[in-house]
Amino acid sequence: MTKDKPKIRVLHLIGSMGLGGAGKLVKYDVENADPEIFEVGVACLESLGEYGHELLTKGYLVKRFDFSRSWKMTCKNLKALLNLFKFLKYHKVDIVSSHLFIPGILARIYGKILNIHGILHTTHNIMYPRIEPFVDNFLQRFTNKVIVDSNAVKSKLIESGIHSENIEVIYNGIDDREFSQTLQMETEKEALNISSDNFILGNISGLQYYKGHDFLLDIFAQVEAKHKNVHLVLVGDGELKDQLIEQVTDLKLSDKVHFLGKRSDIQSLIAAMDIMVHPARWEGFGIILAEAMYCGVPVVCSDRGGIPEVVQDQVSGFVHPFGDKDAFVGSISALINDNKLRQKMANAGTLRARELFSMKQMMANYSRVYKALVE
Repeated sequence: MTKDKPKIRVLHLIGSMGLGGAGKLVKYDVENADPEIFEVGVACLESLGEYGHELLTKGYLVKRFDFSRSWKMTCKNLKALLNLFKFLKYHKVDIVSSHLFIPGILARIYGKILNIHGILHTTHNIMYPRIEPFVDNFLQRFTNKVIVDSNAVKSKLIESGIHSENIEVIYNGIDDREFSQTLQMETEKEALNISSDNFILGNISGLQYYKGHDFLLDIFAQVEAKHKNVHLVLVGDGELKDQLIEQVTDLKLSDKVHFLGKRSDIQSLIAAMDIMVHPARWEGFGIILAEAMYCGVPVVCSDRGGIPEVVQDQVSGFVHPFGDKDAFVGSISALINDNKLRQKMANAGTLRARELFSMKQMMANYSRVYKALVE
């Protein structure tokens, strides 16, 4: 008899598994990795977050280390770092996959010390302080592969000094199980206390500078001046919330702009939207745009970062230069006024999302990378 081949042990290291792109990607990998080949777990430096708790209740390996970003709590952090080192050593990890800045530093240093076969780092965002690219460049000597979610991010990393052969582009995938319900737009609008005969523009993203909400509100003010039955729904939270609420007040749009905070019922929210508007200053990929397209919602967005790799201009939506207010207002108005155009773009977006951004394709790519690292 031949001995069963041991499973490949993969551990994701991340700050928190809260609602957001990085946490969602890790959740997808844990849940969808082939259990006959891989054992995948998660180490959270700071908190489990919503996705972490969800995985824990499903029986997956998820561990929190109570690390604090406040470096004043030195003893607490030293204990957390020591416990993380012991955890990696105890579980005999084959591959450590880090996400975001501090986890990326720790994973690569610990990975080198423990002689871990595969050391991966996923770059989710390049809108960081200036020191971070220099640190990443230094740590690439301890990194087998850097994973990015678009060719635009790959180009930026090459410009910053990361070697091209060390970068792997893997498009994010959509878990169709999360979008399996049959929902009615009218019902979902009314669940938001917005009459079903009103038109909803939506945005789902953290309230951060690079997401472009300030520009979005200026766009909406002009759209609302032309179309009085339009509302704007903002889903997400962040440090700019108070500033954006003040901007809404100044624009006298408090009855038309709805701040919903963090939500997990993404399919219901997308189902209530007639158009998704995403004028970001930068976006590595924009999984929420692919999800909107999958659900048949046309998208009006900026041309920054990897967005043009997701949304095909004039086909599944409109893609405009960031800051071109007239172009955004014109495209949104055209979609509001033309039901056939909306439906045409909705259909094209659904087809594109299913062809290019499937969970099956994403997991096949990660499986290929994982296997290559331990061969």
